[in-house]
Amino acid sequence: MLRTSRRYALLAALGLSACSGDLFSGGQQAQAEFFFERDATGRTEFRLEGINGNIDVIAESGTEELTVGGFRRVRSSSLADAQEQLERLQVVVSIEGDAIVIRTEQPSDTQGRTFEVEYNLIVPDRLEGIIRNVNGNVLIDAMDDDVEVITTNGNITLQDHFGSADVTSTNGNLDATVTISPGGVIASTWISPRAPRPRSRPDWPTGTSRPRTSHSPTLRALLCRLPASWAMGMARSTSKR
Repeated sequence: MLRTSRRYALLAALGLSACSGDLFSGGQQAQAEFFFERDATGRTEFRLEGINGNIDVIAESGTEELTVGGFRRVRSSSLADAQEQLERLQVVVSIEGDAIVIRTEQPSDTQGRTFEVEYNLIVPDRLEGIIRNVNGNVLIDAMDDDVEVITTNGNITLQDHFGSADVTSTNGNLDATVTISPGGVIASTWISPRAPRPRSRPDWPTGTSRPRTSHSPTLRALLCRLPASWAMGMARSTSKR
């Protein structure tokens, strides 16, 4: 199975990295991997609270195991400082009620340093997902339940998603292939003071239940909380202007 092979690829990739001191933009970078596994039996959702870094979430059927992997990185003026500050950048995984919560913890005052956590999650496809991030792209692949994504700077991609989707961004694009469940909605809010017109017309295949949408922030708020058929019609109409 493709998703299973992705799991093994993730494990292999994580095993190749360790703390490093590569020159990066005039400074030094320290890096460390992290890896957690949690049993999702009896849980209904996962929540990821990131700050800075890309997030990839891949859903897998027939499993109750949730895997969290990735890299912690700190860039500073010296390698010694980057390595010291790396200990202050942590990933915490906890159980809160019916949810598995993954959270980035870092100093509130970075003093010019760059703190980054790159997340790669493999989750049971039945779980609902809530993802909040500040800087970085978010990819959601093959989830079978509702998802909410809120980010400030970064693109949001939904691949082969089945269910409702509520996505919000201040600066970025949305690319989605979605099958809307009965009674579901697509809610899309883009908060941009100068949203450009779409660069190209979205592709709306005829006679398919998996419409593909690709639009720029000009569609901010137009798809907000409407039935799926209305949202699609508005997006098509807006793209012609």
